[in-house]
Amino acid sequence: MEVQPSTPSLTKEAFDETTQPTDSPEAASAAAQAWGQAERRPHLVVMTGTQAGLALEVGAGGLTLGRTQEADLALEDDSVSRRHARLELAAKGDLMVFDLGSRNGTLVNGARVEAAPLRDGDRLVLGAGLVLKLTYMDRFEAEFQRQLFEATVRDGLTGAFNQRYFSGRLEQEFAFSLRHGAPLSLCLVDVDHFKTINDQLGHLAGDEVLRRVPRLVADAIRVEDVLCRCGGDELAIMLRQISPAQAQSFAERIRRTIATSHFSAHDQGGQAHPLRVSVSIGVATFDPTRHRRAADLVAEADRFLYLAKQHGRNRVASALVQDDDPTRVTPPPAP
Repeated sequence: MEVQPSTPSLTKEAFDETTQPTDSPEAASAAAQAWGQAERRPHLVVMTGTQAGLALEVGAGGLTLGRTQEADLALEDDSVSRRHARLELAAKGDLMVFDLGSRNGTLVNGARVEAAPLRDGDRLVLGAGLVLKLTYMDRFEAEFQRQLFEATVRDGLTGAFNQRYFSGRLEQEFAFSLRHGAPLSLCLVDVDHFKTINDQLGHLAGDEVLRRVPRLVADAIRVEDVLCRCGGDELAIMLRQISPAQAQSFAERIRRTIATSHFSAHDQGGQAHPLRVSVSIGVATFDPTRHRRAADLVAEADRFLYLAKQHGRNRVASALVQDDDPTRVTPPPAP
C-alpha cells in the first residue's frame, strides 16, 4: 500500500522561507507569458453520436466537414454528406459556415442555412441530427478535451477503440450497409491459449501480449478500418468496401503476421520469457438475406471464431464455400 506523506500543520512557524516559491523571476515571467499566449481559439465539438466529445480547432485554413476520410473532420454518420459543410475565417476574423450542397442540409441554432456567421456557443445540426457546437478554447482546455475524448472511446491497455465505441459504430456501419448494400465485413480475433499465459506467467505478462497484438493489427489495417477491443483477449475489426474474398485474405494476413512475430513477456519476478503467440479469427460478411441486425453479423463472426478454435486454433474461418464445406478454415503454415 502506498503511504502518503504527512502534511505539516499550517502554523506560522511552518510557513517559513522553505515554503516560498523558488522560481527565478525569469521563470515566473516565462510562465506568465505562456498563460498570456494561450489565447482562446474556435473549436468545433461533436455533441452526439459515436464521436461525442471530439473537438477540432478551426484554423486559418478553415475546416471541411463530411463523411469522407478526406474531410478535415470526418464524421461517422451516414446521414451526413461526403462533403457536407465548410467553416472559414472571414477577413475580419469572423467565422462563417457554408453548406456544400448537402443532401440533408445544415442548420445553425435550428435554422437551415446556405451560409451564416457563427458565434461562440452556436450549435450546428448536420444530416438527420448530428449536433456540433462552436466553442472557444485555449490550448490547455483543448488538450484536456482531447484527453477526455480519448478516455471515453479508447481502451486504456491496448489503445484500440473500446466496447462502447464498437457497439455504436457497428450499428451505424450496419445501418448504412442495410440501406445502400455497401460491403461490410467483421473479423473477431481471439488470442489462442491466452489463459495459459496468464496462469503460467501472471497477468502482467498477459497484458504485455494484449498490448502487442493490437499494435501489430493496427499496423496492417487501412485508415478506414476500425479496430476495437471487445473485452478480455478479443478484438474486433470492421472492414468496409471490400469483398468477402478480400476480407478472408485480410484476416489470413493478420493471422500470419501474429504467428510469425517474436513475442516476449515478463513473469512476476521480472524474468523475460519468449512466447509463441497465435490468434484465431472468425470472419462474417454482410448479407441482407441472413443479417437483419448488427447482432446477426456479430453472432455469425463469433460462430466462425469458435469453428476456427475447434479446428485447432491459429486459423481463419469464414462463410466462403470451398468444395462441399460451407466453411473455409485456412490451415496454419507448416513449421
